[in-house]
Amino acid sequence: MKMWGYVAFFVIVAFTVLIIVIRVVIRTTVYYDHIPDLRGKTIVITGASSGLGLQLSEVLAKNGARVISIHRYLDDINFVQQFASELARTEDRIDCLVNNAGILCGDDLSPDGLDKMMAVNYVGHFLLSKILIPKMTATPNGLRRIVNITCGGFTTGNLHLLFDMQRKELGEGSYSIREWYRSSKLGLYLMAREMSRRFKTNELCCVCVDPGLLSTTFYSHLPQPQKSLLCLLAMLMFRSPEEGIQSVLFALLDEKIRTCSGTVIKDCKVYDPQDADFLRRTRSVNMSERVWDVTEQLIDDKLDKGLLNGIWSGLDHATRGVPEHLKGGS
Repeated sequence: MKMWGYVAFFVIVAFTVLIIVIRVVIRTTVYYDHIPDLRGKTIVITGASSGLGLQLSEVLAKNGARVISIHRYLDDINFVQQFASELARTEDRIDCLVNNAGILCGDDLSPDGLDKMMAVNYVGHFLLSKILIPKMTATPNGLRRIVNITCGGFTTGNLHLLFDMQRKELGEGSYSIREWYRSSKLGLYLMAREMSRRFKTNELCCVCVDPGLLSTTFYSHLPQPQKSLLCLLAMLMFRSPEEGIQSVLFALLDEKIRTCSGTVIKDCKVYDPQDADFLRRTRSVNMSERVWDVTEQLIDDKLDKGLLNGIWSGLDHATRGVPEHLKGGS
């Protein structure tokens, strides 16, 4: 019995040390400390009621920025269309958009019949960005940046799911939370890649940020037992929101980012995915353009056409001159 007591003691110690080491590795953070005076700048942030979005909003506002927060309904295409169009019509300027809102949940559909995670994490942000771009590019001396919050696993996302966002080909009982989540984040990466192709450096910059694993309420929509396990791990080991926003601040505010559209930022460093299979799947067949066109068509099919016409006709001069490739349809 005494020997087993020693064994149990050493196992507990080893496990504790392992947890500490992993926690240190995960939470090692590069801080961005070059935040300028942001008075006169307007920054739109989705998912800003808690976690990373709330922390980011507070820091930007503290440094003088006007922060506009969007808390909900990104899964409703018609709501996003109305809200974004009204925002573009009423705001004098929009400097940046941070597509931060995200959901990790079980098998569920949006009001428009899309996969829930795909609707919130990708499609809603695609439409919001599309509508706000003309205002951003017309803003005098604007920062003109779109920052998509992605995850480290987006390179393993399934491209096929981006062409089946209404899940028409999903087999019974074959839903994978991780696969759909990572695929929605892959959509954001491909959106950034396509924007880098469509806009010149001085017009618009769109990048993705991997903030690392964060200790937030992000896992609260998962089914049990995943919910309890990940919430516990997040509390013990993951980065705080303050640590998580550092690369987002770098992406928003650092001057060198202007020439880095279409790339990914992690720990305040810019990189491009190097996995050969990922590059073959996403770049050899104009994949970013194909996903863009499919997403535009999907949105166009779901929009209330009467509402759409009324919105476009009511926009001010800065928003009304929308380039042809940004209008609904493919």
